[in-house]
Amino acid sequence: LFPNRNGWHNASGMFYYGGFWDRMPELDLDQQVVRDEIFDIMDFWIDLGVDGFRFDAAKHAYDPNELPKGTPLLDRNLQFWMELRKYVSDHHPETYLVSEIWDTAQNMSPYAHAYDSMFNFDFGLMVIDALNSGYHNQLITKHLSNVNRISSRNENFIDAPFLTNHDQNRIMTMLGNDINKAKLAASLLLTMPGIPFIYYGEELGMLGAKPDERIREPMRWNEDLSSEVAYWSQWQYNWETPTVEVQLQDETSLLQHYIQLIELRKSNPTLRFGEMEQLQFKNSSILAYERTDAQNRYLVVLNLYPGRLEGSFDEEVLANMDVLYQVGDYEIDRDKIYMSSQSMFVAKVQP
Repeated sequence: LFPNRNGWHNASGMFYYGGFWDRMPELDLDQQVVRDEIFDIMDFWIDLGVDGFRFDAAKHAYDPNELPKGTPLLDRNLQFWMELRKYVSDHHPETYLVSEIWDTAQNMSPYAHAYDSMFNFDFGLMVIDALNSGYHNQLITKHLSNVNRISSRNENFIDAPFLTNHDQNRIMTMLGNDINKAKLAASLLLTMPGIPFIYYGEELGMLGAKPDERIREPMRWNEDLSSEVAYWSQWQYNWETPTVEVQLQDETSLLQHYIQLIELRKSNPTLRFGEMEQLQFKNSSILAYERTDAQNRYLVVLNLYPGRLEGSFDEEVLANMDVLYQVGDYEIDRDKIYMSSQSMFVAKVQP
């Protein structure tokens, strides 16, 4: 007996399974010839120079409604993905594999050995909650706990944090079209360990809410619709979103914020590979954490509240930091720090 008829489709008396859409039949992964064809397809693209693959909806390789009740779905899924992992490791050891398993860290963790990275859905949800509430809610500590739950099963695991993706309402919409919150979200994303992913248009502040067509509107490159840009449908949410062309000319734009943070990340390896720990600034709306390695120590401090706030930290550290990048203003008075509304900075602490 199957759980139910959802996903099963009738084509002239022949039934097939398409869990997401009737025009997207599932592959029969129990057939070795199908698996071999998947490996051949990967070989083809790798030979052309592709560096990696993103696997969509990986926990649905074997879907709950596809197989009879009692089928050990996790075991079946893991067996397939581990076979694919071994094939890639044996033939293309430098190829990067990142997987989408839309679930909590706890439920993702059994898949840790199958991929180099998995998209971190918990991270984006926690960022949105913190920015909309104005309280950090121990975000970094919880984030590290989630990542450690997975990396404890695979010491080579690389986290893949992101804010929102092509299946979710856009981050700018979730933040109420507040550019200050959007800048703080980008600041968090681009100072995390791992490989951060940016959904196109987030760097412009593009808006969008379900259905899918409205969260996948064309990129806002410029105002000239006759130019050679991707334009597959009219905008509904983004007619007034400032274009790439406009934002590149504005030093205070969201796009410029992304550009400068990415450059900061590229030029300071500790922000990519260093350890991370949440710090306590004695204010639940000031989120602070450090990124460290054997040679360097960096502080990242964000005021999540739409108003000036006071925090407190080690006087010696505050006196010996060089700010590398900031949004908004701050003042230091011995062990006290005063931060303007929704401001942030990244600083290097001198030894």
